[in-house]
Amino acid sequence: MMKAIEKGQADGILAWHPDRLARNSVDGGRIIYLVDTGKITALKFPSFWFENTPQGKFMLSIAFRAEQVLRGHLSESVKRGIRQKLRLGWFPGRPPIGYVNEPRCEPSSLTTRSATGQAAV
Repeated sequence: MMKAIEKGQADGILAWHPDRLARNSVDGGRIIYLVDTGKITALKFPSFWFENTPQGKFMLSIAFRAEQVLRGHLSESVKRGIRQKLRLGWFPGRPPIGYVNEPRCEPSSLTTRSATGQAAV
């Protein structure tokens, strides 16, 4: 998409939210630079206002940065949850083939499934 805009084949972007456009600060800066140089003339979002003014570009950069911070917090929370499962003796993620997570049993006990679907210890 960005290559088409840089070649002049397109001059606008239609997206759900600004956070769908930039995965990191380099992507966000690139979009704002293309708006500054006039290669992007329109950015349209159903739930976000953007106008090619200094205030509009500032709000766009804030939206990009806020989503990056949110992704960082989510990543830390997931890692913390996995470490907690390991401390409790649970297998992090899906159990190996043939085993099920049995919440009524002790975390260290493994339960297998027979061919009929019945649990066997």
